[in-house]
Amino acid sequence: MIRFEFENVGALAKAEICLGELTIICGKNNTGKTYVTNSVFGFLHMWRNFMVVGGNANGKVKLDLSELLRRGSQTIKVDEYLQHQQEILKHASQIFESKYPETFGSTSENFSGARFNCSLDQVSKTDLIQSKSRLGSPEREFLSIHCDAKKRQIDISLLGSQQAMTSMPHEVLVELVGDLVRQISFGTAIPRPLISSSERTGIATFRKHLNFAMSNLMDKIRSGLENIDPKEFLDEIKSGYPISIDRNVDFSRKLEDVSKHDSFLKHFDKDVLDRFNSMLGGTYQITNDDRLYFRPKRSTKRLTMRESSSAIRSLLDVHFYLNHVIQPGDILIIDEPEQSLHPSNQREFARLLARLVNNGVKAFITTHSDYILRELNTLIMMNNRGNRTASIRDQYGYSERDTLDAGKLKVYEARPELIELPKFSKRVRRQTLVELPLSQEFGIEADVFDVEIDEMNEIQDRLIWGDD
Repeated sequence: MIRFEFENVGALAKAEICLGELTIICGKNNTGKTYVTNSVFGFLHMWRNFMVVGGNANGKVKLDLSELLRRGSQTIKVDEYLQHQQEILKHASQIFESKYPETFGSTSENFSGARFNCSLDQVSKTDLIQSKSRLGSPEREFLSIHCDAKKRQIDISLLGSQQAMTSMPHEVLVELVGDLVRQISFGTAIPRPLISSSERTGIATFRKHLNFAMSNLMDKIRSGLENIDPKEFLDEIKSGYPISIDRNVDFSRKLEDVSKHDSFLKHFDKDVLDRFNSMLGGTYQITNDDRLYFRPKRSTKRLTMRESSSAIRSLLDVHFYLNHVIQPGDILIIDEPEQSLHPSNQREFARLLARLVNNGVKAFITTHSDYILRELNTLIMMNNRGNRTASIRDQYGYSERDTLDAGKLKVYEARPELIELPKFSKRVRRQTLVELPLSQEFGIEADVFDVEIDEMNEIQDRLIWGDD
């Protein structure tokens, strides 16, 4: 299980979470939920850029490929590498921590004193996937990589002329092999993240016009290029937006290419896709010239995203992820999935999350929706075996595949709580994340929304019936 720790990140003084198969963060506005989401997505998206191959006490490691260059082949024992996994993750966390301003499209002053750490709950032998790959061009392959899952080792062999290989810069060779070793060793432990940010409705509307880097580049060109430092120039034409928005925009601009592929759900559990399309009330259509439309059910009209409802724009990313991208082991990260959805569709979305989890896909959401939490509670409670439960389940149109094992969830509330901080001799009340109790019998024990609901009911009761 992956654990994340945060200090001085946004509103959060200190907090930690463990990712479940389904991770939920709820709480009031401006309590740190989006900071957690962007941190988790940022690290999961970029970890391969920060992880070194090998390991020792101080995290500074090198991959010695002298045997490969001398003999033309080399074997790397994966478990010898993984025994250093906590040190490797700590080192990667420190690098990511220094990238916080870039991750959030902000300034370094806003993250002064920020701390981040990612770890695995225990040193574990991650599952390996048997694989073979070759590097090079179709005309000239130069490297063979074979992962032997049973022997838990990676066999590397040079192909063709050894002289040609030795002429390759050593750093390039180390990076090529190192990236493959990282992916093979940690790839099943660290999920591939797919993001649907809270800004997705606007991105869907203006997706053809959103190219942050190009816009900044044109602004720079128009202002004149005299005395421009190349590195400074490249830094300045970056988007300047949080990485979650940047990746969301990038995905939305590639939908034509994305739509050429199928997710595993199309062949493994098409019912999930059918139910999602039913929730949409129509289908998305993308043309060969990358024009995007929505066609409502039983209608001949095609609507652009500007003409479509906010719910259709809100669900765009999730539709393309589910139909064309998602694979077992991925993690779907959605900031406030209830955006623009009627309560009935919020409940349906909760059932969708349960089906994804039961199909081996992880999910991570932030939410203000009492409907989503209550529906998830229902799905947990329906997982209890028994004739009475089965009868209720059938009566209301649920299937056994919709139900949830409470052990697959991790639920947190962002709120002030008494916590220990280094500068204080006793616990102080600061913003943090509190893990909420879960049980198979009663589901999620969360009163985060009940306070407001109870108060509204009390006010209305007094207005109708008086104080007597």
